[in-house]
Amino acid sequence: MKQSYTGGCQCGKVHYQVDLNLSNPVIACNCSRCRRLGSLFAFARGTRPVDGADVVAITTRCLDGVEPNALTVKQVDVASL
Repeated sequence: MKQSYTGGCQCGKVHYQVDLNLSNPVIACNCSRCRRLGSLFAFARGTRPVDGADVVAITTRCLDGVEPNALTVKQVDVASL
């Protein structure tokens, strides 16, 4: 079930609200950037590197009141592509 969450960037200048279903697995990408940042993605816009498909993802670590360790995480291996 979707729920509204607020969040923002680390500097505090950007704030947002999103509707997400965090009972679904979030994605842990293993590319060098995501691995260093510890990103766990659930919602934002972009292009999937594998096939160029449009995707949406947001790092759940920037959502207010969300405990990342309580989320179900799906590991995605993009480092070997």
